[in-house]
Amino acid sequence: MALACFVIAIEIILAAVGGVFSYNALYNVSTDENINGKNKPENATLDSSDLNKTVSQTKEMLALLSAPTMPSVSSAFSILSTSRSQGISLTAFDAVFSQEDSSWKIKASGIAANRESLASFEKKLKSDRRFLNVALPVESYAKDKNAPFTIEMSYKELP
Repeated sequence: MALACFVIAIEIILAAVGGVFSYNALYNVSTDENINGKNKPENATLDSSDLNKTVSQTKEMLALLSAPTMPSVSSAFSILSTSRSQGISLTAFDAVFSQEDSSWKIKASGIAANRESLASFEKKLKSDRRFLNVALPVESYAKDKNAPFTIEMSYKELP
């Protein structure tokens, strides 16, 4: 993120410098003459309201670019899918992004062929540091075979 802000800052500086060089080339004046206000064309005026508006818009764009980005929910679903143990069928996903902690709140539902496969799936998710607060209700283990379940967790990409 810092790299993006740095690149934008460099682009703004180059645009400003490029503008000065373009002015100097058009009116055949030196940089010192331009800075000291000599050789200005008659129609060149400094409008502070336009300048303030441009500065304000630039600040808004920089704030937007420096805001934290949300992690990809598709990578969370992919990891969930590959973490399935044999006998786990995932049937539904639900995800909501939480700006409070920059994580996805995920619910995954499915059918477990047996208790052992469900326990293995839960253990794999709990061992993955990207998944936090993995919660599988005890009721999910009530049926020995073809047990429906809904598991909840938070997903946050590692830095």
